[in-house]
Amino acid sequence: MEALDPAMFVTAFSSPGAALEWLQAEIQMAAEDGMTRDWDRMLSEPIRDPVVCLVRDGQAHIWDGFYRVAASVATGRSIAAIVGRPRERERVSQRERA
Repeated sequence: MEALDPAMFVTAFSSPGAALEWLQAEIQMAAEDGMTRDWDRMLSEPIRDPVVCLVRDGQAHIWDGFYRVAASVATGRSIAAIVGRPRERERVSQRERA
């Protein structure tokens, strides 16, 4: 498991403000639908569960944990992650195709 910098998730959110805006809208929609979620707590408390992502070319691509990533980006706190990385052979193959 690794601690990832929120800046690695630029493919998901363009800025901390965009992440916060998206997460707050999701919280509001859930409340309007009568669903109780703990997403708002992630903005003020540590995020305990890791996310699962693929890191390629310095960017993290989310597999599981979009709401946790949004909270991480919005607050600027690093997040624990289970990280997958392409094998070197796959990277070479991708470069050859380009």
